[in-house]
Order: sequence, then C-alpha cells, then structure tokens
Amino acid sequence: MRVIPVFLAVAIMGTGATMCPSNAQERQRVIQQQKNVIAINPVGIAFGIENVEFERALTERTGMALYWARTGFTPGKIGGREFAGSEERVTYRRYFSRRAPRGSWVGVSLAYSSGDVWSESADVYNLSMLALSLEVGYRATGGGFNIAPIAMLRFTLTDNLLGQKFTCGGTVKYPLAGPGLGILVGWGW
Repeated sequence: MRVIPVFLAVAIMGTGATMCPSNAQERQRVIQQQKNVIAINPVGIAFGIENVEFERALTERTGMALYWARTGFTPGKIGGREFAGSEERVTYRRYFSRRAPRGSWVGVSLAYSSGDVWSESADVYNLSMLALSLEVGYRATGGGFNIAPIAMLRFTLTDNLLGQKFTCGGTVKYPLAGPGLGILVGWGW
C-alpha cells in the first residue's frame, strides 16, 4: 500500500517540475503569455467566505475580472447578527504597465450581493444590494504563481432591491460607503 503514496508524490513533483520553467528566458516567455489568472482570497476563506476570482487580460493594459463569493456553511457575525449570502462582481482594471494582468492597477467594479440576516430575537431579513467599488492593487507574479493585495472603497447604489421579508419587523441599512482590504493568491496561465 505504500507504493501508491510514493507514486503520487513522484507524479506530483514531476508535474510541478514540468510546469515551472527552468531558465530565465523560458520563465519570461511563460509570464508574457499569461493572459488568465484564477485566484482566491485566503483571508475571506479564514472567515468562512468561499470565494474565487477569474481575470482575463483584454489588452496589454486592461483586464476584466469576475468574482464570486458566498457564506453559508459557516454563517458570519456582524454586530450580533448572523448572515448568509453571496456576491457576484465584475471588475474592469486598467494596468499602468503593458503587462496585464500583472503590475499596478486601478479598477472599478459593480457588485450584486444578496442574502439573509437574522438576529437573536428571530428577526429575519432578506436583503439585496447593488454597489460600485473603486479599487487599487498590485499583482506580483513568479512563474505562474500570483499574489495581489487590493484596497477598495465601496459605495452602495441601492439596498433591498428585492424588498424585505420579516418575521418580526425592523429594517437593516447598508452603509453608504465603506473601505475594504484583501489579498488574492492564485495561478496564471
């Protein structure tokens, strides 16, 4: 039975060796060809938020990213209230270098969030929100590996698009604007 784990370890190491170029010129060629990035935010995952982002270079200076996140299996807590929901976001990024999706960028995104919020008094709110965000970031690459810290400022355009359902009345308001920080870790090809 020890043959299978040894075989798997050798196969994984062999696959990794073939995916990582050995010389500098080859690494540069691979980096230049990378037009796609798939990444996660490990900080969000640490707080029970499943998330993934896919970005595709549109031109040498622009990119479009699609982001999806949800909480559900492990609801989060905000101010004594629990929540479960999802967010879908599309982002347009303008890179300062001619190497999209690498380097520094500024971006604008449109996000739709929906979910349920409930409190200890059994109030249940079904919420949805449309928001616009401005973001800045930097994506560093090493071979196919990518890491990108991001700072954003989100502006709520509308809240409760679909109305509210209550078990005990009350309202929940989203803040008009709020900052956010994140880090994306992923792989480019």
